[in-house]
Amino acid sequence: MGPALSRDSPLAPTSPVPTSSTPALTLSSPSPDRGLGLYQAGQYRPAIDHWQQQLSNAYPRDQASLHLNIGHAQIQLGLWQAAAASLNTSQTLLQALPPGPDRTFLQARTHQGQGHLAYAQGHLEQAQTDFANATQAYRSIGDLPGQYQSQLNHAKVLHSQGYTLQAEQQLEDLAQGLGNQAPSGLTAETWRELGNLRQFTQGLEQAQADLAKSWAIASQLQDSPQLALTAFDQGNLLYKQWLQDYGSNQTESLQTKAEAAYKQALTHSHDPGLHLQVWVNRWYFQSRNPRLTDSEAADLRQSVEAAFAAAPRDRASLRARISDTLSLLDWQQAHRIEPNFPDLAQRLAEAITGARQLQDKATESYGLGHLATLYRQTQDLDTALNLTQQALTLAQTLNATEILYRWQWQQGQILQDLGQLPEAEKAYEAAIASLELLRADLASLQGETRFSFREEVEPVYREYMRLLLTRRPDVASSPDKPATVSQNNLIGARKAIESLQLAELVNFFQANCVSVQEVAADQIDPKAGIIYTILLEDRLEILLSQPNQEIYHASVPVQSLRVEHVAQDMILRLRTSMSGFQKPSQALYDWLIRPLEATLSERDIERLVFVLDGSLRNIPMAVLHDGEQYLLEQYAIAVTPGLQLFEPTPLSDQVLTASLVGLSEARQGFTSLPNVALEIAAIEKELPATIFFNEDFQESVVAQQIIEKPTPIVHFATHGQFSSKAEDNFILTWDDKINIEELSQLLQGGFRKEGQAIELLVFSACETAAGDDRAVLGLAGLAVRSGARSTLATLWQVSDQGTAVFMAELYQQLAQRGVSKAEAVRRAQLAMIQDHGLTHPFYWAPFILVGNWL
Repeated sequence: MGPALSRDSPLAPTSPVPTSSTPALTLSSPSPDRGLGLYQAGQYRPAIDHWQQQLSNAYPRDQASLHLNIGHAQIQLGLWQAAAASLNTSQTLLQALPPGPDRTFLQARTHQGQGHLAYAQGHLEQAQTDFANATQAYRSIGDLPGQYQSQLNHAKVLHSQGYTLQAEQQLEDLAQGLGNQAPSGLTAETWRELGNLRQFTQGLEQAQADLAKSWAIASQLQDSPQLALTAFDQGNLLYKQWLQDYGSNQTESLQTKAEAAYKQALTHSHDPGLHLQVWVNRWYFQSRNPRLTDSEAADLRQSVEAAFAAAPRDRASLRARISDTLSLLDWQQAHRIEPNFPDLAQRLAEAITGARQLQDKATESYGLGHLATLYRQTQDLDTALNLTQQALTLAQTLNATEILYRWQWQQGQILQDLGQLPEAEKAYEAAIASLELLRADLASLQGETRFSFREEVEPVYREYMRLLLTRRPDVASSPDKPATVSQNNLIGARKAIESLQLAELVNFFQANCVSVQEVAADQIDPKAGIIYTILLEDRLEILLSQPNQEIYHASVPVQSLRVEHVAQDMILRLRTSMSGFQKPSQALYDWLIRPLEATLSERDIERLVFVLDGSLRNIPMAVLHDGEQYLLEQYAIAVTPGLQLFEPTPLSDQVLTASLVGLSEARQGFTSLPNVALEIAAIEKELPATIFFNEDFQESVVAQQIIEKPTPIVHFATHGQFSSKAEDNFILTWDDKINIEELSQLLQGGFRKEGQAIELLVFSACETAAGDDRAVLGLAGLAVRSGARSTLATLWQVSDQGTAVFMAELYQQLAQRGVSKAEAVRRAQLAMIQDHGLTHPFYWAPFILVGNWL
């Protein structure tokens, strides 16, 4: 799919002439100059002619300035060789001048121009070097604005390289420094770039707020070019929100606002590169509007092609051509129009030729790879494979892992189409290895390297697992036996689902902050069966792993949508204490457990540890029913997002102590929890405890206690929510909310100092967000990030009376030596059913143990 264009991270404006496709640059003029006015009006060729006429009568210093300006204008026109020559001439002239601040200042500007030229050609490493030289020159003469410009340039190149998190941090530091200066175009640009970054790291609302700051500053300065760029970005965000909310009562309003923003961008700018990006994006979004008529589509396409004709053939316009071609193909297929593959291929071929002329290998790789996609659609697989290999080779020479994985993935798909399954497996393995190298920025890469996890990362793993788990005859050793899946492939599939779970957590945190244990946890507990579920489109795959045993494999012919619907139906009935949960409960048992029953019995397994997939993660496995009894009545149960994420050690023989943190009163719009006091009192009877109750439950107070006197158990009895969006996770304190990042840091404080870990982290009144099929990700994320070996929480909020009963029983069991955490949870749940009359799973089933079960 052709993505909407983001501006190709234009560099810091050092004059009022920014463009969307190439960075803005500072012109140097010893006096008021007609050439500068021409340049500002976008009349680059007349500006060049004017400056060239001035060269013959200029002093060497002014000649250097004029060559610098000419080079900048040539960059705007895409005249790369001429621009390089002009900038080199400027640099040579400056070296011949006497040393001094004026010469150093112009040298810094020349380095900026050279960095801009390298950037426009796609030579990002060289651009970084040039900007570093500019920064050094500015610093040597104490030019703070120049240093700020170079920092912004550096951040934008990082952004284009895909290092979004580093770029965001640098921009935040820059915004803080500029906050002490008078408002400037640089300040407006910094906030705009932050907005563009934060749409991926912090969401559209924060991005719009940052862009509003940029717009306000540019308006105050009456800076039309800055206003144009900000309006373009605002239009992009509004249209993205329009796509997300299409069909709501905001649809028409969002589209009207987006179109108004694009109109402002066109009005405020003379730059053909920005005009091109506006028209390409208008087409991208409008082509997804089901109300778009054929005549409106034809008019839009005419405007897009006119914009291409007017724009310079630079890196941004070539990438726009690739993106627009893919968008046009999407539109044709969506409207059941037979794609004109020769025309589409010609468009991509022209972009590839342009990239070769610029020696822009990254853009050439994109063009070749997407051209291969076209050939695959026409079933010309040999050509598709050849083009993919060319794209892949270019990405390898650039060490561009964010591009490389895509073509390795595509290579695997084509090889699978050709029936070359072993070679396809190797290609998928290479793609996953590349993704793991990208782990730090897996969720937040930008532009062509921007990942949508569900669309561009998760499918790589799932297609690979499907390939591994496809039954094949063993022709070499047992030609007469039925097709099977080899143990090597089963081990590979187990590793792949573990890697996918880890990638999902990295995506959740948008940072590579998840540490992996080297210990193979499935070799620790001989009585535990580790059950992996893998949801594929047409079937459910189940792996049973156990120490010193071969992996047992079962394939259930049920579509993933069917499993998801049954799981969602059951969770709805359980959360609302409705009847009728038995039927979906038994269906899930038949799919997940029935195929394993004989093997579980034969291997004498006592504990089940689930690595769950999709909506199955929202289901308490304890409630699965075989028609006679719950799974809970047969096995102790735990879940984990991955065996390598938690240290598999049993509870030590030390005397357990606890930090008990509770809130019983109604606060901040949340209802009271009157039985929290009883819950805490019951726990205190079983274990020595430090208590923070009601007004004593403040983040700073609890943090200080954990730092000074960490305890093996930390128990929170307060409202809270776990969600698949990191920003929506919180627990309630007396006077505030603590988000997941703050809570993770709070919990790690004392234990990092002592070199220990929390043995058990408990949330007794929290719940997962209703309707969020990946809400348990928030719980798993906190469990991993906090460093706790085990986390106990509730999938939905039950009566605090029932919670008090469960917690009292749980801590009675934990106080007994030799009782594992999973077994303690099981006994507490059974006691609720058998001794307290709380038989409906609404009361006892939501309590789940995540992580170490020992």
